[in-house]
Amino acid sequence: MLPFFGSKSEKDIGERLLGKPRRFRLPRHGAAVTVHGRLVAFFRREHEPDGLMPPAPGRVELIALFVTRAGRYLAYYVVAYPETEDIAGRHEYIHVLENLTSVRTFLAAMHYPNRFDFADRLVGQALATLEGVQAKGKKVVRADDGIETLAPVPTPAPTPAPIDTTAAVADTPDTPGTPAPLVAGGGGKDASGGQGKTF
Repeated sequence: MLPFFGSKSEKDIGERLLGKPRRFRLPRHGAAVTVHGRLVAFFRREHEPDGLMPPAPGRVELIALFVTRAGRYLAYYVVAYPETEDIAGRHEYIHVLENLTSVRTFLAAMHYPNRFDFADRLVGQALATLEGVQAKGKKVVRADDGIETLAPVPTPAPTPAPIDTTAAVADTPDTPGTPAPLVAGGGGKDASGGQGKTF
């Protein structure tokens, strides 16, 4: 039996597929990546007017935002370099993000000259598409939109307990009243979230 819906390609990304669960086969560096999910937002540069000169650092020709079956956001974007098209050509990139807050952060960190054309529009279109899909009552793996994490309520810091300085000084037989040496193996996580050094 033939499948009713075959894989969609990069050329099929458009208004017609917004919010519909599909399988997309997207080109990336001479190969292809298959994405199972819903297209929630997209931007094509061909719908925008050209300026006087194409930008040297490259521009985003297409960016599409998907919600995968696992509930993550996947950004697929194509960057073209018009001035060095014979050398650089076009590059396809994929980036997986946890929620809409990380999507906003990712789009804000882009340094392409046409970022202002699509950054805010993509997030707004994604929110509208997700609300429309839920309003129709379809069963959807709810992606974390991250709205509650945009402005977290600060929790008051706990007050530190008073430190007893007499307990930190240990009397050793060699030198009485000198501090005890550090013991190895007390490692933990540092402030950046990574594994800290062990002393």
